[in-house]
Amino acid sequence: MKTNYICHAHGDKARAAVALAFPIGAIALAAWFLMRKGYGPFDYFHLVFSRELSLFRQMVGWIALAFWAARFWPSAWSVFEGESCLIRTDDDRLILGGRSVGSLRDIDDFKLKNGVFSKKVVFLKSDKIIYAQSIMFSREKFQKTSESITRAIRDSKFREASLVEGEAATG
Repeated sequence: MKTNYICHAHGDKARAAVALAFPIGAIALAAWFLMRKGYGPFDYFHLVFSRELSLFRQMVGWIALAFWAARFWPSAWSVFEGESCLIRTDDDRLILGGRSVGSLRDIDDFKLKNGVFSKKVVFLKSDKIIYAQSIMFSREKFQKTSESITRAIRDSKFREASLVEGEAATG
């Protein structure tokens, strides 16, 4: 039996690479500026504690870098870990990040959960989350992904109903 794979959300590796490289690049740039002024890489802490660099500004910068890493790194790594398709279906299976997680028939609904640290599609059964996939670095807009997933779930349930009716008619 031939399966029809449909990708609903492609991962954008270029944006994910920028998200992974930005904090490292920011730290490297700051170190380069210090070395250009004649300081060594370990003089940074001395400059902060001697108040030649503003402690408040440095704390704001480090907190911003930590927030950036916490928000973007997990989603960016998920783009590189699996295959290029973040959410994929075949005839009746749901495949998230390259791993088959279950049947489309098990899904009643799905929603976009857009929080401070993540942007996920969650798949629900009886209002309980059964699967979730980060789509922060998806190339498609959520509306297009939503329409595509809705169609796949509807088609899977239609195929199941057709099979049940066919078995009842022959049985």
